[in-house]
Amino acid sequence: MMVSSGQVDLPDENAIYLGELSLDESAKALLQAATQRLNLSARAFHRILKVSRTIPDLDAARDIGVSHLAEALQYRSRGFVG
Repeated sequence: MMVSSGQVDLPDENAIYLGELSLDESAKALLQAATQRLNLSARAFHRILKVSRTIPDLDAARDIGVSHLAEALQYRSRGFVG
């Protein structure tokens, strides 16, 4: 992952694999838009992914969905993450 001038270069695969969880295309698009709009640093980007990976665990879900990523982003905007 590379962050430069507000652009996040994500892998071209169908999903980003984070351990046993994957990020679907709509969540990937949300993450890319949020990174640009919120001007996330690489550290903040990874912290959002880390929280996004925990939320589906609590939901007993296998993949990171848009709702999980959106929840993680809400925590960040409130100052709880990154």
